Amino acid sequence: MPTYIVDTNIPGKPKSFGAKCEQDHQLKILISPDVNVDHYNLYVSLDGENFDQPITINSNQYILEDLSADTIVYFKLTAHNSA
Repeated sequence: MPTYIVDTNIPGKPKSFGAKCEQDHQLKILISPDVNVDHYNLYVSLDGENFDQPITINSNQYILEDLSADTIVYFKLTAHNSA
């Protein structure tokens, strides 16, 4: 029977994150810190179906800029590390 070694250093799915308006045409993405995460990949879409190439985030926050007023922004977030 195969066995799997549990690695507690592998990051899980980001559990607590959100977005808020920062200034005109800006959206701030906030992520709860996780010691097992080296960086996050942020995927952004304006229609919820077609997402751009990932933006690598090396901290617990990121500001999306140059957004049009009254725009709905969809985003997905993945956590990564060297494990």
